[in-house]
Amino acid sequence: MVTYKHEPDREEDLKELLHPIVKKWFFTKFKEFCLPQLYGVMDIHK
Repeated sequence: MVTYKHEPDREEDLKELLHPIVKKWFFTKFKEFCLPQLYGVMDIHK
């Protein structure tokens, strides 16, 4: 069954999932998460 997510997850919650080295690398390359990441990463992580 397909379900739809209506609100993105908080950026702070995604940052907590990242290993410190990955977090440092990511934010030297990008300034923030993109919208698909905010909608998908937490569900994939679960």
